[in-house]
Amino acid sequence: MESILETPRLFTAEEKSQLAYLIVKEVLNGKNISQASENVGINKDTVYSWIKRNSPEGRLIKNAIDNTSSSEPIQTKPTEPTVEETMEEKIQRLLIPSPTVSAPKLDSNFGPEERVCLILSDLHIGRRTPSFDSNVYTDRLSQLYEAVDTIVRLHRNDSALRSIHVFDAGDNVHGERVGQQGRMNDFEFGIPEQLAISTSVMGELIDKLLGIFDEVHWHDAPGNHGNLDKIYSAGSNWDLVRVNLMENLKSTQDRIFFHRPPHINRVAFSIADVMNHKFLVTHGDTIKSYGGFPFGSVIKKMEHWRFIQHFDAAVLGHFHTANVLNFNGMPIIMNGTIVSHDEYALQLGYDSPPSQTIFGTSEDELVTWLYQIPFK
Repeated sequence: MESILETPRLFTAEEKSQLAYLIVKEVLNGKNISQASENVGINKDTVYSWIKRNSPEGRLIKNAIDNTSSSEPIQTKPTEPTVEETMEEKIQRLLIPSPTVSAPKLDSNFGPEERVCLILSDLHIGRRTPSFDSNVYTDRLSQLYEAVDTIVRLHRNDSALRSIHVFDAGDNVHGERVGQQGRMNDFEFGIPEQLAISTSVMGELIDKLLGIFDEVHWHDAPGNHGNLDKIYSAGSNWDLVRVNLMENLKSTQDRIFFHRPPHINRVAFSIADVMNHKFLVTHGDTIKSYGGFPFGSVIKKMEHWRFIQHFDAAVLGHFHTANVLNFNGMPIIMNGTIVSHDEYALQLGYDSPPSQTIFGTSEDELVTWLYQIPFK
């Protein structure tokens, strides 16, 4: 970016947003306003003026300052925060598109082309157990990327892996309806924090994936923990809002593609087209478990849905237990959860270790390889 330290000028709204994002990154890395302004290439007086005017950029920077002890003190007029301002502060940084990630230089591989498929479900940010909270959530998403990178490097010895398809199968926020989505002790915090943390961590995951793939394709279907209530529309779901925020956060990226449900209120499942195969992506909460065993019900539901819309394979979450079923040549891949000490799975009669699922697909085979990624 061209230095503008000595050339004050008017900025467009987009330029202000991008500059504020860069200033916030510097502040969160321990820089004060003077150092951050110099590193970004903007006059520090301009930054102070944004803060004093309480502009959107100023509020964003002030929020970052309040969360670090290394910034210079700012003289601002004390105001009593309203509910709306508190909510805005929590999600303001999600409204600024993140910088573009450069395309990776992948080694030439003349092996057969395959696509990587990663299922993300039941991440439950906002849930708390004796061994799971927001810090563990963030650490396990970091472990997830490291595992993906290792697996991809291994399979690139035999195949050309240039794209990844992420199947976001819901319950990736925990919700906040005590009594319906958990007991009081199950919640670490509410929806504003869940959206802010999950969108930020997922955004970082996307950036990392863009560093090792030419393209990232995101397919989503919401879960039951994102539901507001049965009295609202089917599309009133925090999982859908979360992906809306992710779309905005990555709006400047030209190598991330979001494939959303076909209709805002038709969210029972989505269909993902991958290498001429159709994968049904659903959360799985409409499937009833009998006697603690959902497998027969899963097969029956897929059989019914297959009459409504053709698909070749299915992926789902909800039951917090990783498994692979095969019904008349149709793979049904059930994903796990990253939550440990999982009371819900225990009530169903399972004590499965936390995991997420990754697999490969080619034009000739629906599933060429599959791993259940474990977490510490």
